[in-house]
Amino acid sequence: MFEIPFSQNIVTALNHSKMISLTKNSVFQSIIDHYFEDEKISLDKTMEVNSYIGAASLAIQRLGISIVLTDILPYLDKTQEFNIVKIPKSALNLDVGISIHKDSSEKVKKVAERMLGVIDQEMR
Repeated sequence: MFEIPFSQNIVTALNHSKMISLTKNSVFQSIIDHYFEDEKISLDKTMEVNSYIGAASLAIQRLGISIVLTDILPYLDKTQEFNIVKIPKSALNLDVGISIHKDSSEKVKKVAERMLGVIDQEMR
């Protein structure tokens, strides 16, 4: 794994890249889409997956780029060479929340609480 420092030139170079994105119902993907839209960067979404690890794994196989949370880095195949660029939190609009149905199961409520904790920790 090789980390490339974030720069506007890196962002610009991504214009018209193939992208492995998360599914349309992903709030995180919406944040990423909005970021690239604001930067006037057009990405060619060639695949949609419902897993951060799946998206990153496909990118490592050179099928496109993916934007994922750094939390998944420990789960990636370290025998493969790949580059990462950390987008500064200040560049993203992270004013997000989680909503669930009031009658959701206890399991769903616990997952939502955990996600809120992750979001809170990421914003610090």
